[in-house]
Amino acid sequence: MKKKLLCVMCGLVLTISMIAGCSQNFQDDSVETGRESNNKTDGVSFTQIADDALSDVTEEEYEEIIVNMYEELDEEYIEEFDEMSGIEIKEQLDTFNDKYDVGDVLSEEDEALLLYTCQNYDTVEEENSEFETIAYVTRNYSIGNTKTSNNVKVGYSGTLSTYVTGTTGQYKTNVKITKYSGTVKSMKWKTSHKAYGLIGTSGKSASLGVVYSGSNTSSAYTSTFSFSKTQKYSAILAVYVSTWGTLDVKTSSGEFNMNTKTYSSTE
Repeated sequence: MKKKLLCVMCGLVLTISMIAGCSQNFQDDSVETGRESNNKTDGVSFTQIADDALSDVTEEEYEEIIVNMYEELDEEYIEEFDEMSGIEIKEQLDTFNDKYDVGDVLSEEDEALLLYTCQNYDTVEEENSEFETIAYVTRNYSIGNTKTSNNVKVGYSGTLSTYVTGTTGQYKTNVKITKYSGTVKSMKWKTSHKAYGLIGTSGKSASLGVVYSGSNTSSAYTSTFSFSKTQKYSAILAVYVSTWGTLDVKTSSGEFNMNTKTYSSTE
């Protein structure tokens, strides 16, 4: 296991020098259009970084910590995860987003699963089109769906994009929300994003946890609108990121929502 991880981490170190040039491929923008003329973009969260994220370690120290964590995995965990399909592993990883917030440390079993995934990502990626390696390139995910509820038909279409480097991350929303029929009180889009990495006061006590949690949220509209927003953040060598979108709809008869798949990348 150590040999494979070293190759991944060496690639991390080599590509950090290319960050400045590569980041230009993911340009910052903030555009929201719709019925309202002031084009507000309220609800966009500020960057949140875990206070005890290991931002003061070198790449070599980071590599050594991760390698040691792999080597210390309980064999019972490895045997358990070996029996799971890539789809089952992805479904279990998706539960992390509801269980943990920024600064939280993963449980022992969840940390073991994430470490196992980082080491065996080929198996998970092969069975999940929404799961990819970080790879220092922009990942684009096409999204689209419609739903009829409470005498209203609405839908969304567009893309969610992520770009993660050794020290920074970005996620972008480019979506159109369409009201096909009925009357709505409000429609609001939210893109959520979490990054997982090393947390701890020192290398000796390092654990995996949430080093960033944030979102892009549109204004509320009553008719068709488009929403585009890029959010940047700092994260030291994140090993796993997760992105998903939600459309919340309010009508006179009640409320309902629509969720995209959860799109994930790992080292």
